[in-house]
Amino acid sequence: MRRLPAAAFLVCVARRSTDFERHAGGELFPPVEGEARTHDFLELIARHRQVWRHHAGKGTPEPTSIPAGVTTTAVVADTPIHAYPGHCGRAVQVSVTDATPITLQDGWPPALLRATGPRDT
Repeated sequence: MRRLPAAAFLVCVARRSTDFERHAGGELFPPVEGEARTHDFLELIARHRQVWRHHAGKGTPEPTSIPAGVTTTAVVADTPIHAYPGHCGRAVQVSVTDATPITLQDGWPPALLRATGPRDT
């Protein structure tokens, strides 16, 4: 039996389609179905340090490592959300493209802790 690569899916709802291009993490959600984007997790966290800070190091359950790289492929793009008039949703398939583990300390990659500390912007 052939084993398929592991994948996960993310769904995000935005007030406007343009919000995906303006807000942190929007780059994870391509605007065209089938479009794929590759992401370096360390660069993604560094670029959106302020947002990451809201989720990491809070003493709640957190991952102890993350993969070095993932690819997000749009499976749904700009679908209207009827329960939220004017809003739209995008969904992506997430595939690990570089499984090299990046260890996290209190939710932070050590390279970012050494560079400037998690609370700096």
